[in-house]
Amino acid sequence: MLENRDTKNKAVFYRDPTEYTIPNDGVTKVGRITDEYQLTVARYELESFVCEGSYNTGLKNILQSFLDNLDQPVQPAVWVSGFFGSGKSHLVRVLDFLWSDLAFPDGSTARNLAKLPPEINDLLIQLNTEGRRNGGIWSAAGTLSAGVGDDPRTAILQIVLRAADLPEKIDVARIHLWLAEYGILEKMRQRLIGSGKPRDMTRPFVSSAFAEALIEFHPDFSNRTPEEARDDLRRQFGTDMEMTNDLMESMLNDIFAMKSTEKGRTPLVLIVLDEVQQYLTIGEGAEQLLAFQGVIEDICSRFKSRLLIVATGQEALQANTLLQRLQGRFSLRVTLDSKDVDTVLRQTILRKKESMKEPLNKTLDSVTGEISRHLDGSKLAHRSGDGEFLALDYPLLPTRKRFWEKVLHAVDTGGMSTQLRNQLRITFDGARKYADKPLGTVIPADFIFSQQMTQLRNNNILPQQIADAIAKEDDGTEQGILQSRIAALLFLIQKVDASFGLRATPEILADLLITDLVAGSENLRRELPDLLTDMHDRGVIAKVGDEYRIQTEEGSIWEGDYQKRKTDYKADDSMLIFKRNEILPEAAQPAPGANLHPAG
Repeated sequence: MLENRDTKNKAVFYRDPTEYTIPNDGVTKVGRITDEYQLTVARYELESFVCEGSYNTGLKNILQSFLDNLDQPVQPAVWVSGFFGSGKSHLVRVLDFLWSDLAFPDGSTARNLAKLPPEINDLLIQLNTEGRRNGGIWSAAGTLSAGVGDDPRTAILQIVLRAADLPEKIDVARIHLWLAEYGILEKMRQRLIGSGKPRDMTRPFVSSAFAEALIEFHPDFSNRTPEEARDDLRRQFGTDMEMTNDLMESMLNDIFAMKSTEKGRTPLVLIVLDEVQQYLTIGEGAEQLLAFQGVIEDICSRFKSRLLIVATGQEALQANTLLQRLQGRFSLRVTLDSKDVDTVLRQTILRKKESMKEPLNKTLDSVTGEISRHLDGSKLAHRSGDGEFLALDYPLLPTRKRFWEKVLHAVDTGGMSTQLRNQLRITFDGARKYADKPLGTVIPADFIFSQQMTQLRNNNILPQQIADAIAKEDDGTEQGILQSRIAALLFLIQKVDASFGLRATPEILADLLITDLVAGSENLRRELPDLLTDMHDRGVIAKVGDEYRIQTEEGSIWEGDYQKRKTDYKADDSMLIFKRNEILPEAAQPAPGANLHPAG
């Protein structure tokens, strides 16, 4: 066993975590690619896409359903659901890339970058064939919650406008579509770029440069002055127009016509709407949902089987009273499972070299006694089935993985962070930090605190007073660092639902703090009681029974007052004597029915 002490953690990984980064910071944001950095992120997302489990099933079912319904009156819309962080955004973003076969500057495309099973590749080839028979293939994707106001028509339309490289302002976008219909949109754009005024393309009602370019390229404006041209634009495309379903459908039709490869034919269009449930929840409830439902039904009926709508939400439609109304339209359901998060982590960040699996397993086998004792008595405790995943999840122990999941769920009150995103980032950062440690060194449970501290503060989950108290414990010494980690861990444990039975006792704290499994935890377990006593005496933490808690501001005031009264009482000999004389006679009274003079 000792020979493996010279082997570093980084040696077991398929990709050394110290030699690469996660370009998207673990965050998948659905939307248009606008620069080189976003292309780099897209490449990473495609190359790291794990097309297994429900990701594979979902992608296959979506593509198969679309192709099967091309001759039907309308396409079934798709609802992708799953818990926070199950990878919904990643799945639909990859679908968007694969649908349009996103091209990269080096000539590679989405479909040859992603590692896809044969059945998915076959469906994409069939999609291409159908695209050639129609007006090509095109897609638009975005986060619906980014829409303006409560009008779902505007929110959806803006996603499509951004994807088509058109202005988001509806009145300005209408002018651009009108110019595209006349075949002069690109000419005007190049003219304004050439004159150093590209931004004037979005200022048609006030820009002289725009009016002059319009006069030059549009035959109906050749005899107008710039002011007359602007007046005509105001009359025809004024900002006081009202958004209606008809106007939205007309603009969508113009956008699709602009993107068609064959005049007069509608391309096969995918529209991805991410975070729909959040959008509807934040909005006006049932009223907004009815408006959204009406819009989806109208545009699906208008563009028939050539348009596919894919939306995402945390809950299955049938599981939410509000969302149940969408079941008729979103008849194809894709549900992502929690086990898929594990698959992604194990196939990407935690993937191991084949040659290092044997020494890793030997190391883990030698410390099964230490691992099997962890979190005993709680629902997060070591389980008999954990052994199957020890090497796969290393250097993250299954018990700590479960702990992280509960912490992330507890602090994700607004649903703005995701489990997959956070697990990818935290696991990667942990693997990198402990990459140069000897084999057998694992990521401690409190590592998640430093990774989530900013979010905890921003979401008002971590009070400033507690954050300061935790930071203050770290004075640079080994003891101070450990006491700061203890305080952080106590805060996290308090966030885990009590029903999981995780009690902040010295034993449980040691289970979560230990890093070097080979060296063992005995020294830490001997040291912890004294450190906890010191922190308790200084009012940093409180003790309730055999458990410890990080002090809140109110608790700290109460504890301080209690300790002061206790100290004063002990120092007052006369008070002690008085109280003893008061209590002893009462305590010495015979019990009822007692025989004080038993027979000799």
